[in-house]
Amino acid sequence: MFLDNYLAARKHELAAGTHTLHKTTANYLKAFFKADLRIDQITKQKARQFKTDLAGGLLSYVSKRPQELSQGTVDGHMRNARTMFNFAIADDMLPLNPFKHLCQTILVDKEWHYITADDYNKLVNASPASWQLLFALCRLAGLRRSEALHLAWNNIDWEQNTILVISKENWKTKTRRSRKVPMCPELQSILAAADPGNPVVAEVIIEGLSRNNLWRDFHKIRETAGINEYKKPFQVMRKSCAQDWADYNVPVNSLHIWMGHTKLETTMNYYLKASKLEYQRAAETNFFKKECANSVQKPIKDSS
Repeated sequence: MFLDNYLAARKHELAAGTHTLHKTTANYLKAFFKADLRIDQITKQKARQFKTDLAGGLLSYVSKRPQELSQGTVDGHMRNARTMFNFAIADDMLPLNPFKHLCQTILVDKEWHYITADDYNKLVNASPASWQLLFALCRLAGLRRSEALHLAWNNIDWEQNTILVISKENWKTKTRRSRKVPMCPELQSILAAADPGNPVVAEVIIEGLSRNNLWRDFHKIRETAGINEYKKPFQVMRKSCAQDWADYNVPVNSLHIWMGHTKLETTMNYYLKASKLEYQRAAETNFFKKECANSVQKPIKDSS
């Protein structure tokens, strides 16, 4: 009953995708703890056993597509459970959260695939116009896929060269917050060429793109472009954009805002890595040049 009430109460607070993830977590909790178990009877030991069974695949039958869960996915469900039970504490239903110390911070693999200019151009050249706009907004402005698909022409500020990412009546941003993102000259040219010419038009920029077959169509484009398959293509486009900004010495607090992250740690831990440019700069820097210059022995004058 508590889980059902929680999901109903947060249906309009959470983004649709996030609410679906919480619903999946709730289904796992119901399967393990059974419907007749009171939440004040869930101890830390039982919560820990829930995590063990979830990671071990003993609850896989709950999913429509049973599969082994990664450590990151398990930790995500544990964070969701912690959030749910924090609400129970706020409602005076529990004194302590049994999931509080079970949401481990996992080590993040930073070796994601960087989308080079060559890869980007190959994708664009193999794409129809609508896909070219999608790739440009994700790779050159760091927009999320859903943000790019819902972006309207009246969200473009041509005077300031910025993009306003903002929730709409039928769609909400992931964080429910609005933000402004800079437009680089290349993106300005791409959007200007597609601009219908009416500065107040509210129609979306990307039209004629089938969202139901998005992944199927993307992989066809990727194969035509001759690019190897890699994980989470639109997310790594965002990451590649953030990396470019960082390499141009954009302050991390600005990156955090432009990427639309709730926490600065997300930008630091998941989006940035030591780039080839930084390795090159370090390799070309003589850190002891000054000290070496000062330590050069002066020639001894002949006193004869």
